[in-house]
Amino acid sequence: MDDVTAEQTDAIRAHLQRQHVYGPDRYRLAIEAQLGRSVGPRKVGRPRASPQGSKAGAYRESAL
Repeated sequence: MDDVTAEQTDAIRAHLQRQHVYGPDRYRLAIEAQLGRSVGPRKVGRPRASPQGSKAGAYRESAL
């Protein structure tokens, strides 16, 4: 524990709380490739609507 700084300890705790992999990007990418899913932080917010989403709006208008 003498070699670990307070900043590193805080970073490790934050990653554990969020269940994210702690380490360099190269390590995270290798783990993601093995698991086939994301193991790091994602963008905050709702995903953008796909271009096909405009067809759903047309369907609603024709149903009225």
